[in-house]
Parts: sequence; structure tokens; C-alpha cells
Amino acid sequence: HVLLTHPRMAAEAARLRDALLGLAGTPEGQPVLDELGIKGGFEAMNEEDAEFMIDLMDTLLD
Repeated sequence: HVLLTHPRMAAEAARLRDALLGLAGTPEGQPVLDELGIKGGFEAMNEEDAEFMIDLMDTLLD
């Protein structure tokens, strides 16, 4: 799963990122991750990774 935030969410983006990255291994978060099929938890992406995913999706849709 990839989650991107709109620039209007810039003030909340770091807090949201930290919350998602902190779900793994917690009693409240791990069941949510398990249900989503993300057993190891979320991983932070850098801009290069995001651009690669966008390019990949564009290629697959062509």
C-alpha cells in the first residue's frame, strides 16, 4: 500500500506518518496491519521511491 498526502495536509503529514509507522507490534495496531495484509508494518518512502511507483503505474495503465 502507498499512502500519499496532499500538500494541504503538510501540517499533519509527519504526525500521520509517525502514527502509521508506529502501528507494528502494538496491541492496537498489529491487528489492523494483519487485516490489511501488512504483517511487518508500513515503511517510509522517499521521493525517489514515490516517483518510481507513479511511473510504474503509468506504464501499467498504458
